Amino acid sequence: MRVAVVVPRSVPYVVGGAERLYDGLVAAIGERPGHTAELIAVDSPEHSFGQLVDSYSAFGALDLTDFDHVISTKYPSWMVRHRSHAVYMLHTLRGLYDTYTGPQADPAGTDAPEVLALRDVLRTAPGSRDGWRTVLRVARATVDALGDDHPALAFPGPLCRSLIHWLDRDALDPRNVGRFAAISRTVARRRDYFPHGAAVDVLPPPSSLQGLHEGPYQALFTVSRLDPPKRIELIIEAMRYVGAPVRLRIAGTGPDEGRLKELAAADGRIEFLGRISDLDLVAEYSRALAVPFVPKDEDFGLVALEAHLAAKPVITCTDSGGVSDTVIDGVDGIVTAPAAGELGRAMQRLAEDPDLAARLGTNGRRSAQTITWDPVVDTLLAGPAPAPAPVATRTRSRRDRVIVLSTYGLEPVRHGGQLRARSLADGLTDRWDVDVLALDTSVPGGTTLSLGPRMTQYSRPVSSAHVGLESQIAHRVGVPIGDIAASLLIAQNPAFLSLVGDLGARASVAVLAHPYLLPALRIACPNLPFVYDAHNAETVMKSEIYGDNPAAQALTQAVRAVERAAVRGAELVTVCSEDDRASLCELGPSLASWELVPNGYDVAGTPFTTGADRRRNRDRWLAAKATRSVHPGVGSLALFVGSYHKPNLEAVDFIVELAPCLPDTLFVIAGGVGEHLDPLGRPSNIVATGRLSDSALAQLLASADVSLNPMVSGGGTNIKLMESFAAGVPVVSTPLGARGVDVADGRELLLADPALFAAAVHTCVTDRAGADHRAAKARALAESGYDWSVLADRFRHAVERALTR
Repeated sequence: MRVAVVVPRSVPYVVGGAERLYDGLVAAIGERPGHTAELIAVDSPEHSFGQLVDSYSAFGALDLTDFDHVISTKYPSWMVRHRSHAVYMLHTLRGLYDTYTGPQADPAGTDAPEVLALRDVLRTAPGSRDGWRTVLRVARATVDALGDDHPALAFPGPLCRSLIHWLDRDALDPRNVGRFAAISRTVARRRDYFPHGAAVDVLPPPSSLQGLHEGPYQALFTVSRLDPPKRIELIIEAMRYVGAPVRLRIAGTGPDEGRLKELAAADGRIEFLGRISDLDLVAEYSRALAVPFVPKDEDFGLVALEAHLAAKPVITCTDSGGVSDTVIDGVDGIVTAPAAGELGRAMQRLAEDPDLAARLGTNGRRSAQTITWDPVVDTLLAGPAPAPAPVATRTRSRRDRVIVLSTYGLEPVRHGGQLRARSLADGLTDRWDVDVLALDTSVPGGTTLSLGPRMTQYSRPVSSAHVGLESQIAHRVGVPIGDIAASLLIAQNPAFLSLVGDLGARASVAVLAHPYLLPALRIACPNLPFVYDAHNAETVMKSEIYGDNPAAQALTQAVRAVERAAVRGAELVTVCSEDDRASLCELGPSLASWELVPNGYDVAGTPFTTGADRRRNRDRWLAAKATRSVHPGVGSLALFVGSYHKPNLEAVDFIVELAPCLPDTLFVIAGGVGEHLDPLGRPSNIVATGRLSDSALAQLLASADVSLNPMVSGGGTNIKLMESFAAGVPVVSTPLGARGVDVADGRELLLADPALFAAAVHTCVTDRAGADHRAAKARALAESGYDWSVLADRFRHAVERALTR
């Protein structure tokens, strides 16, 4: 196969990341047996309206019929017409797209006949066979008649913008292009870059720079063209906040060079290296302590990839665009706000802790080494992408699989997080085969378990090195860190990373149950799109758990970093409540779709017990447990069910204070949370059952007079609330305990602040008719909107929409 790689050549010509990408792509195609590739470069000046018209015309006039296949790359190269055409987009003319800041309407006095004629042809729909020729001919005539300096032809300007958008829509019409791809998720997601509904493959390119290797961690180093969008000025200003005697070495040239040198003149630690050879560039990377790279909304960020290949951490900013596709805060670099102080503190942190720099860099190298030309060439040389079919009618392929990453197995179910993850994964099996990958500290060895005809669970234990480091950190901060450790110490688990890589290669999407295994996904499968199912607002919850513990503050920051990366990088974020969504949005901007998927329960499979039947069950339960012989005054049974989780522990502490106020009520604490009770210090009308079998719990749910939900902290929506609604147990809850659920005080339950909770419980157990009425309303609510089958369908449809948008 003879392939043409069609590219614009800047005037004046400069060699940068795009030019290196073109050369690498041509070489990679040429290495395929039976393939040759040729670089077709056309001079493309772009300093005026007229030059843009001529550049677009030059590519439209190319005759490449002697080639079997054409790959275009960057505006205006996709104007080429060919029977077999793939677009591998670096970017459009951004000054007329996402960075356009000019006027939206033509300036006054632009009603010249030539301008009106051009406006008329731009009102025609793109996509006709020769419409583009007419548009370019009229545009050229307009320039010839009015001159490039006419106000209507300002570049950038509204008429120029309309022209380029029309030409791009015409050239990129799916009738002219068989396959679309982009160099990063950032490019793929930008508005108006691709036709609406087009399937876009994200294919990050590798670096063509040879010989990158690890070396000593010495100086800060950055390299780029010296112009304002690269924000070298921000790095120079950040050096004012770096007290360590570390040098900053800056390679590159550009129009901003003189001004930047003046800005840095007072700091003897800053050196400008000018243009350097590839050999010297490799040497600079190898000696770097870290690579600060902070461009504004970069398309991809080849510098970050090269830094990682040299095992160097990257310091970047939250608004650096495609660099965020490569860098995970706290895993292989540091991501800060685009402020000199924040950036400087990150640089100081690595200067003070070169061991941290080495750990981050090692993680970066592991993920960077997975980026090769093979998937790029495979995709770009494949035939036209199939026309999108309705999701329900698509045939299954080897990539019709989903991997679910979790820090616990989904079976056996012992807590609410497992129940949610298992229920949503069950829903995905209507569309995909599902592989659950659990980094599970509770299993002594690797296990593989079938969870159904289309779901398999692979559980792997953490490594001994992980266990040792986790123990050290937990001892230092004084709190358990199991889930956070999965994020911080993932590089200590090569067997698990290998499993993620192997199964991820067969998948079309990953689902993160919690954010903590995002580093594993990004290291093993950096290009696999993912869905983040947020069980809670983790940063908020961990902050509440750790409180003012100064030793744990770094852990809170680590949680914030990985949660922010999950929100920013996901195709879809699903949340349990609107409050959680608001908290996650505070982490920073995200291009993800959002979907509310609250917690639910197997409502249809749960018997509904109320009225006299419930009271008879209660009497039988009390008699069977011989409770009345110990507590003869007991007349009602209050139930609290929970796992050993801090919000539940706080709820049990509250019940211990509540119980003496209601001596005629027996308080039953079921589940692992009962271990928190002091056997000697608890009130006599409290009993703990420990963990119960499903049948024993069902018996309690059919017997209790009231279900307690006195939550004062935590996030997400409360699964035990739906459990009680489904079973018909009247509920008393704090407002926080009912977060994210469409309930009203006195309708489905009683809502009470802690100070009024005892009175609400008393009302519930004495007003039986009112309690039964509310229980019936609660069951109806649960059936209509909170059954797991309903919620799993909602989740699956949201995933399907996110993957086809």
